[in-house]
Amino acid sequence: ELSTTVDRLRWDGEGVRAETTAGTVDAEAAVVTASTSALHHGAVAFDPPLPAWKQEAFAAVPLGRANKVGIAVPGGALGVEQDTSVLVQLGPDRAMSFQLRPFGRDFANAYIAGPLCDELRAEGPGAMEAAAIDGLVAMLGSDVRDRIRTTAATCWEAEPTILGAYAAALPGAGHRRADLATPIADRIFFAGEAVHQ
Repeated sequence: ELSTTVDRLRWDGEGVRAETTAGTVDAEAAVVTASTSALHHGAVAFDPPLPAWKQEAFAAVPLGRANKVGIAVPGGALGVEQDTSVLVQLGPDRAMSFQLRPFGRDFANAYIAGPLCDELRAEGPGAMEAAAIDGLVAMLGSDVRDRIRTTAATCWEAEPTILGAYAAALPGAGHRRADLATPIADRIFFAGEAVHQ
């Protein structure tokens, strides 16, 4: 079911019971793909609570601060024929990376992370899009501004069921990914990029 939030996952019986915004679902097992940050902050309640080692693993592999801005630029204005990555320095301690023509399409992805991401996210999607366009102009020249067809920005940190982007283990906690991947009671399984070792 799309647009259906799981509020609570009960595993005190033989199977699992998911309490959702559209009703209750009983099953033999569940695959949990919610982000580690969302799970750490209680986006899904587990009844009974998960073991401490599992909860500690959520905290040990949090999501980072990162967003993307997609920019459609038709007509070859990006100046490259194939998928190309470029880092644009915006100041002494500020940079933005770009992926130009991913999969050969007339498109650019701007990657914004760290403190710059926090600053622009606080100002809203429009600020992220404007900064990405400025970065593209700094790289390709002012003519590209008139060629832009559309833009769209993510804001993963503001999504209550996600709360960030790209899981990264805290220093010295890389081994906790194995704990993330370990099933609970052979009926609650965890999947997603955070569990990849």
